[in-house]
Amino acid sequence: MDQPTPQPAYVLHSRAYKETSALVDLLTPQGRVRAVLRRARGKGGSLVRPFVPLEVELRGRGELKNVGRMDSSGIAAWLHGDALFSGLYLNELLMRLLPAEAPYPALFEHYTLTLQALAAGRPLEPAACVRMAAAGRVGLRLCPAP
Repeated sequence: MDQPTPQPAYVLHSRAYKETSALVDLLTPQGRVRAVLRRARGKGGSLVRPFVPLEVELRGRGELKNVGRMDSSGIAAWLHGDALFSGLYLNELLMRLLPAEAPYPALFEHYTLTLQALAAGRPLEPAACVRMAAAGRVGLRLCPAP
């Protein structure tokens, strides 16, 4: 049996699942992934918040994975006011626009830079910076201001 490889991730959305678990939507360099996190209301559940850089091990071959391990891999971007609303809106857009498990490593990097820019209070460029590629391929690009 193959050992799962740790990969960077951010929580886009989570919701309660059964008594102590959670369904978690993660953004990874390999795309948007949905997974079940067991014992989410315990110690591990405290990491299931948006804007926290994580390192996760995902198990399973189907569309719904299981989180084998989840650790913080950096300092969370604490967003306030308009930056918080922008970050939550960004997460909502990614949830709705990204197909499941389609790799976008550049998008993951832009997301990380965008969170850093929001946390630093830097304004983002207007809508010209968010663009969609044609032919059904999502090419979302988020640009922090220089």
